Amino acid sequence: MGDSYGDVDFVFCGSYACPDSFFFPSIWLCFRGRCSAKCSEQSSLLDRRTANVLYRSALDRSLGDYAVLSFSIVSVSEFGYPNCCLLLLITYHTISVSLSSPQRGIAFYNVRGCPAVHCVANSGESWLAYADSVPDTFRLHRALVPYWNRHHLSIPNALPADYSTSGLAFHNHIVSYAGRRVCLLHDARWKNKISKHPLQIDYLYISKGYNGRIEELTSLFRIRTVVLDVSLSDYRSDILKNDCYRLAIPCIALKERGAFCIHL
Repeated sequence: MGDSYGDVDFVFCGSYACPDSFFFPSIWLCFRGRCSAKCSEQSSLLDRRTANVLYRSALDRSLGDYAVLSFSIVSVSEFGYPNCCLLLLITYHTISVSLSSPQRGIAFYNVRGCPAVHCVANSGESWLAYADSVPDTFRLHRALVPYWNRHHLSIPNALPADYSTSGLAFHNHIVSYAGRRVCLLHDARWKNKISKHPLQIDYLYISKGYNGRIEELTSLFRIRTVVLDVSLSDYRSDILKNDCYRLAIPCIALKERGAFCIHL
């Protein structure tokens, strides 16, 4: 039987979430409407091309680089509104469980006065590497315990000055975890040092106390990304951002970006 055109009721159910952000919750979208769609007598579901159009339209209305984690488009005549609501609830539950489960990664927080790198395992166990020898752990825990509880994370273990275990090491304020290296820089310990074979650093995390320039470190490290802590003044941050711009090194300012996580 040939295809025909007509108005079709549809329901769009979707969830949005920023994949590398710790503090932005998922955003749910559900709307209903009518559209002109190519329909078949055998099925009242919207055809693939129409679904793609609606999908792209939803993306256009999304927030920045938020990603669609789950979406479905169904016709009302096929499912009915009660079933569509049930579909939404099931999808919401599935995505919520997925988002709240621990995922292996490295997190940077925008908590003033306590620069730290948080290494998280899939099991929920985690470790905090502090830049300062006497960190303000009370402020950090007060700000983040609700998030840790919501994501079923145990209270992080504080890494001592020198620590090494399977898959995790912390020496000279350099964290090695899951194939990534993070250097916590808050003093002049690397000043006037050079190396014939620069060490690759995936994230150079600079906090208050380092008064040098990025150029001084390029003979020692091959830096892939610079992360600027909120403890830095605007003046120091601008200097370091300009250094990164000249050296073509990506730079992330926590004061502007907020806390974020790299899933591994």
